Amino acid sequence: MESQEKRRRRRLRTIGDLDVAARLLRNVGLVVLDSARSEHTLRREIFKQFTREQVEHAVATVGELARPPENKQAPEALLSRYSSVRQFVPLLLETITPHAADGGRAVLAAWEFLRRIERMATPPMHEAPLRIVTPAWRRLVVRADKSIDRRAYTFCVLQTLLAAFKRRDLYVTPSQRWGDPRAQLLTGEAWQAQRTLVCRTLGRDELPEPELARLKQELDAAYRRTADNLPTNEAVHIERAHGRYELVLSGLDKLDEPPSLIGLKTLVAQRLPRVELPELLLEVQAWTGFASDFTHVNEHGARADDLPISVCAVLLAEVCNVGLEPLVRPEMPALTRARLAWIQQSYIRADTITTANNRLVDVHAALPLTKALGGGELASADGIRFVVPVRSVHAGANPKYFGRGKGVTYINYTSAGSIGFFGFVVRVGKSAGGQASWRVVWIEVLGVTKAGYQRWKLVARSSFKTRVRTWSNK
Repeated sequence: MESQEKRRRRRLRTIGDLDVAARLLRNVGLVVLDSARSEHTLRREIFKQFTREQVEHAVATVGELARPPENKQAPEALLSRYSSVRQFVPLLLETITPHAADGGRAVLAAWEFLRRIERMATPPMHEAPLRIVTPAWRRLVVRADKSIDRRAYTFCVLQTLLAAFKRRDLYVTPSQRWGDPRAQLLTGEAWQAQRTLVCRTLGRDELPEPELARLKQELDAAYRRTADNLPTNEAVHIERAHGRYELVLSGLDKLDEPPSLIGLKTLVAQRLPRVELPELLLEVQAWTGFASDFTHVNEHGARADDLPISVCAVLLAEVCNVGLEPLVRPEMPALTRARLAWIQQSYIRADTITTANNRLVDVHAALPLTKALGGGELASADGIRFVVPVRSVHAGANPKYFGRGKGVTYINYTSAGSIGFFGFVVRVGKSAGGQASWRVVWIEVLGVTKAGYQRWKLVARSSFKTRVRTWSNK
């Protein structure tokens, strides 16, 4: 196997021949691209300037010396780094003990073979499992005399091992990211108890055969439709790269903002006043009167003077997570510390917040701009992740998003009319006590009520049970 230095020297020795051949083919290309020349006499004119032997020799030279685009994951490129990787292989073999699902048994067998021969001076490479060797690696793993190259085989196994972990064909325990993907699935009696409910909720058949038949038909129809449209589809094409054919999708062209849109943005920005957040909240209260929906926990008819000011101050403290202290004004009866603490404890509850939010949604839905945006049959779901630096029952560990800390994911649903109608906190991971973590698996529109409100269904699943919730934007 050539070293990287030898390949570089050979490249330098042959670069002159490659340049000569490339310039000759460039001149041939200029003759072909000359629109003044007749296509019927094109070959005759080319061979007037260059002999057939010169062109054939140039084509052969380029084919032999030209290098394909560099692929750092190509087998040859990886083999040049074997000495560096070899330093970590013994520790890797000793530390990682993977387990295999059905699709990863061949990879696990190859890994166990590497572990068995690790300390052998003359390992029996003829016993190496070759099922995992891909065509790109076979020409390097299996020599001309049918013997097995240990370096190439090691790299092939490492590359296949990583791919198997990403496909979850292999897993290790204990591990949060690379653990068994089936560990949180319901099994045995727990699954049988929930099977009918889950399948009915998701609109699926309890038997796998009808579901597989339906998926087979959908896949076949999609494949045939794609194949029929491929010759006329300008957004997709197939090209050969790195020794294999790949499907390439063309990116969407950037749409420049027209001058009218730029002018509209400028006018809107000029007309929007710069106001403080408390002033904005009080103005929305003046439009809608949502503060009247916050009632005392025991005395629904009890009212205090300037109650909307106190409610808006407490809501602002809660939303901005700054506490009540920045909102305290001893000279104003509605903003004293005792008044705000009383409002926070007696008026701010889940049911009052829901009632006030419904009032805001009703007012928003009646706006002409909201009606122009959409009828509400469609919705958009988006998640925002937050790191939680303090201890919280809602926070969980996820190294991919939160590093060594903990955090939560907030899921928000917005209708086509730009109305936020549902949101909840998704806890990440699982607590030490085994508390379940929920994840959304299904959401759909159930329909529109006579009053014009949308009804939705949400299905969330944990490792222990499935929860179904229906709601409307009323």
